Amino acid sequence: SFLCNSPLYDPQSTTDSKMSHVDSHKDDSRTIQDEGVFPEVLGSYHMLHRIDGELAMVGVLDITDTCLSSVYLYYDPKWEFLSPGHLSAIREIEYVRKCMTLGAPETFHYYYMGLYFQTC
Repeated sequence: SFLCNSPLYDPQSTTDSKMSHVDSHKDDSRTIQDEGVFPEVLGSYHMLHRIDGELAMVGVLDITDTCLSSVYLYYDPKWEFLSPGHLSAIREIEYVRKCMTLGAPETFHYYYMGLYFQTC
């Protein structure tokens, strides 16, 4: 439940735009915002991976001013033969490199696969 109480979604936020998706689990109370390449607000995010328009896997990321930390990955088991962990790691590394060239702070250049926080 900690993911639901994290910065992934702030129900008190008035700056988010209404989510518009074609999904059987549509929830009009949730919001989504396109933040461009590097987010304006640091915190937790979902990286969606689609195959032919179908949601195949979701990476849960923490983005700080120095790094992207890969927290969790969950995926549809039918895509297991594609090695989703490898694919998501490659995509996340690609994202860090893109951020480094397109507007991330100069301190942002690390990628962690499951950063450990002793107090968490």
